[in-house]
Amino acid sequence: MLRLSASVISAIVMLAASMAGASQEPPVTHVTLATGDHLSGILVEQNADHVVLDHAVLGRLTIPMAEVTTVGEPEVPAVAEPAADAEPFVPEPASEWKSRFEVGFGSSTGNTDAQDFFAKIASKRKRDDSILKLDASYFYGANNGDRNKNKFTTGITHDWLVPESKWFYFAQGRYDYDEFQSWDQRVSGAGGVGYELIERDDLTLSLRAGAGVVKEIGSKRNQLIPEGLLGGEVGWQVNDRQRIEADTFVYPDFDEMGEFRAVSTALWSYSINDKRNLSLNFGLLNEYQSKVDAGIKHNDLKVYGGLGFDF
Repeated sequence: MLRLSASVISAIVMLAASMAGASQEPPVTHVTLATGDHLSGILVEQNADHVVLDHAVLGRLTIPMAEVTTVGEPEVPAVAEPAADAEPFVPEPASEWKSRFEVGFGSSTGNTDAQDFFAKIASKRKRDDSILKLDASYFYGANNGDRNKNKFTTGITHDWLVPESKWFYFAQGRYDYDEFQSWDQRVSGAGGVGYELIERDDLTLSLRAGAGVVKEIGSKRNQLIPEGLLGGEVGWQVNDRQRIEADTFVYPDFDEMGEFRAVSTALWSYSINDKRNLSLNFGLLNEYQSKVDAGIKHNDLKVYGGLGFDF
């Protein structure tokens, strides 16, 4: 049997150890910089002043410790867990109000110099159990420098709907100022019941009946005057661009039987843009009063036209 000397065995052990060490690659060290960047390579030296790193692409780098955040595995930013009580996003509901602002101008020169101005705003809020309407209008006109039209009117109507019924209750109020009437100012209020005779997407027709009072300021009749209310209103959506609305109300005078006043309005509207929020409008407001002062006409008709903006 072959016997190996101690020196040979020692040499074999040292050679095997060196081969084993050569087969093992040095560990990779990750360096995180203060800028948030990361570098990976073989750590050659680390002390209080700097870090020396062998980078596979950039070569040997000497990095001051002032620019180093960590030496080792890179920090993984924590993923924020959603709050347990976070409420889901809910879009804001559409506005209950639908409004329209109308304005119109007119002017003529020549044998007669005339100017006209008209402005109106109307809003409507519709809910399952009620409908609220607000409106205000102003008319102004002059002929050869003399004012011949100066009227302001504003009103409110509130309908209370009866569930699963065509009947409803209503209350209304109105304030009028007119420089060219038997009165300077007029305040009125009424209430009663109504009935939806027709209620379709393209056509509506409702009737109203009730009673109330009217107060004229600046006239010979300055007391509260009880009066009735009879009338109706219709709306017809002719097509996707055209709409016609009209209403007529008669107010019989309970203080002097046979006397009455009547107010009628009509409006034709045509949408002129694809968003359906800009329209061309033509309308009329007619008021008849059976008892007026001398020199005042019973009938007062105002015709207007202009542009409307829905919002």
